[in-house]
Amino acid sequence: MLYNCSMDTNNDKKKFSEFIKRFKTPLIATVSAVTVGVLIVPPILGMTAMGNNFFTSALNINAPALPDANPTANAVVTLTSAPLPTLEVSVSKEPTSAYTLLQQGVEDDSVMLLQERLMALDFMDSDEPSTSYGAATAAAVSRFQNVHHMVETGIADEITQKLLFSENAKTYSLSKTSKGNDIRLLQQQLADLGYYAEKQNGYFGAATEAALMEFQRVNALEVTGIADNETLDLIYSPFAKFHPDYVPTPSPTPKPTPTKSPTPRPTKSPTPKPTKSPTPTPKPTKTPKATATVKPTASSKPTSTPKPTKTPTPTKSPTPKPTEAKTPTPKPTEAPSYSPNVSSLIKVAEAQLGKPYIYSTEGPDSFDCSGLVYYCLKQIGVSTRRLSASGFSQVESWTKVVGMDNLEKGDLIFFYDPGTKRIGHVGIWYGNNKYLHASSTAGKVIITTCGEWARTNFAWGRRIF
Repeated sequence: MLYNCSMDTNNDKKKFSEFIKRFKTPLIATVSAVTVGVLIVPPILGMTAMGNNFFTSALNINAPALPDANPTANAVVTLTSAPLPTLEVSVSKEPTSAYTLLQQGVEDDSVMLLQERLMALDFMDSDEPSTSYGAATAAAVSRFQNVHHMVETGIADEITQKLLFSENAKTYSLSKTSKGNDIRLLQQQLADLGYYAEKQNGYFGAATEAALMEFQRVNALEVTGIADNETLDLIYSPFAKFHPDYVPTPSPTPKPTPTKSPTPRPTKSPTPKPTKSPTPTPKPTKTPKATATVKPTASSKPTSTPKPTKTPTPTKSPTPKPTEAKTPTPKPTEAPSYSPNVSSLIKVAEAQLGKPYIYSTEGPDSFDCSGLVYYCLKQIGVSTRRLSASGFSQVESWTKVVGMDNLEKGDLIFFYDPGTKRIGHVGIWYGNNKYLHASSTAGKVIITTCGEWARTNFAWGRRIF
């Protein structure tokens, strides 16, 4: 009996041991979950609430306090519903009304800002800006639009003005497919320097590009085939190098034009031809006398008495008048003869007053500022190349005049581009605080009294005589 009892006891222990092994893992997991839920989770939730309150106060967000119950849900609601601080952000898009539509004929203060910007980018000759949107301003806007591959309208609309006043605006330059007076003048300069031998047609084609690249190579510039500021400044300066193979052809000396018309030689009077003698007048025939009186019968008709014929009057031959010698009309000379002196320079310049300003022209019907100076000097016999305002200011053979108060009548006067040290305008000193020039803003050749703009931007003068 004892043996059986011991056997049963052993069996029970064995079963209990197997039961413990079977449920050990779930039991440990249950105990761990209870321990975590009771001892660990509440402190963590408390710290989370404290952390949320800390960051809320640090960001100055007026969020409501977190309640103790269901803190996680309240935290989500708080972060999404709390008002965020207001930030001031600048808006880059400007309203359409920010820019006034500017076109030819408009008078507006904003035209002055437009002209100043065009001058700063070299699309317009520097001059005292005005409120008038004239033809020269429209042409400058067209050049700006051409360089930026826009439709050339000459109208400063919103898109054009936004680009013009932005950092992306390009400076004036000439490149392939460009056309206009400025291209024709560029071709003329390249021809005068020996680089170009084709037609000066005002179109920037392959021949112009090749000539320009050769000029850049000889003059140690970057060879781009684009006439940028650096290239143009050198081309229109007295320091441009001629082509190495260029031999200038001497211009023929013009024959002096006689002031008096030559005395005409007397023409011979034609000898009058002898007139034929008049035909003799026939004598009238005598009427025969009747021998006997015959009474007419009724049947017979009286014979008519012949009328005497009239003696014809002899015709007089007209006396030939001697032909008058006609004085040959002398051919008009192209230009009156001037002496190279101050009075001649002023006289020629005064004759151009009122003629229109057109960019890159040098007369005789229109001028830009340097073109007017070139034309006047040429008319009085002063030999010079066609230079720009900056180029004329660098002619060292002419005496440099420092200070506006030291200028004399006939001196060339130069002005800086506003805010720079680059020469952008030239005129002729007229005396009495005035100068004569082709004005881009006035649109014609005028005489201007020196004001604030002129005295602020005056550079120096050059005395030719």
